[in-house]
Amino acid sequence: MSNSVDISSFYNEAFKARQLGSLTIEVTSSCNFLCRHCYVDQSSNNFLEYETIIGIIDEARDLGVLDILFTGGEILLRDDILEIVTYAREKHIRVSLMSNSSLLTEDFVKSLSNLYISEFSTTLFSLDNEKNDFITRSRGSTHKIMKSLELLEKYKIPTRVKVPLLNINGDDYSLIEEYCNQHGFTCASSPVIFPRKDKGVEPLEHLTTNEQLSRIITSFREKDNDSFPIVFNKKERICKSLQYSLAIDSSGKVFPCNSFFYEVGNIFNDSLKNIWLESSKLREVQDMTNEQLNDCNDCIYNVWCSFCPGISFGENNSFLKCSFSAKRIAEVRYKCFGKEVNV
Repeated sequence: MSNSVDISSFYNEAFKARQLGSLTIEVTSSCNFLCRHCYVDQSSNNFLEYETIIGIIDEARDLGVLDILFTGGEILLRDDILEIVTYAREKHIRVSLMSNSSLLTEDFVKSLSNLYISEFSTTLFSLDNEKNDFITRSRGSTHKIMKSLELLEKYKIPTRVKVPLLNINGDDYSLIEEYCNQHGFTCASSPVIFPRKDKGVEPLEHLTTNEQLSRIITSFREKDNDSFPIVFNKKERICKSLQYSLAIDSSGKVFPCNSFFYEVGNIFNDSLKNIWLESSKLREVQDMTNEQLNDCNDCIYNVWCSFCPGISFGENNSFLKCSFSAKRIAEVRYKCFGKEVNV
């Protein structure tokens, strides 16, 4: 049986048993980029102490966590990130890293290759230097990222290139996808933009235009990356991953996931175990079903919609109201493909 099948089976069982299996840890909120769409409050400068992170890893392992994602801010601003990854791997935990990759060195990548991490994930907006630098607000960012990708390829580290699609770069993803295919990287592009953690909606100013969105969604469907329409089942959980995931930010706040900024606990006030097992706020969101989505139940777009309670919470301060950005994408799917299918 392949590794991917094993992991899929694990999370299927974790969903059924409400077993914590996946944890995201934001090790710092500081970053050397100032990306225009970023959901992190760019004025914050939080930093989890090394001993705190090690304690979280120990607790996570005792709870049966299989996967940990270390993210930021920018994780490479920490001098001890390699030691943190090493400790997690010694605990037999699968580790993924999310970084803008601009600070990678060959020595670091070489050391990382010996730890057999599951994935190194980075972000590239465009192969056009001017566009990429404009979005990151960092001069020479494209060159730095491309040099880092060469190192990741050289040392055979599994790499995912994420392409957030904005109105600035909404038509650039196909060239990045072609580059990734040539170099053996996974490419993941998405037009979904999250509000800031502090509920600021400024990132949404950079959403793609409707014309761009139509081209993007049509392209996704042609490449079989769009499985809509779906069956809208009122009895199903709103989000399955909430049954087996948690996220901890660099101030110690605990969220249902790394894009759902509804605080369900704090590691400086309570243990991770107690938050997972006893938090009434966490249980509230875990128990949510589609039936509670009053705005969605009679909506003609519900079978075309990828509703996310985290995005809804950021937009509305409620995780049960209609998400305007999700509905916008659903409307475009319906207009492009609704006549092709019987729903």
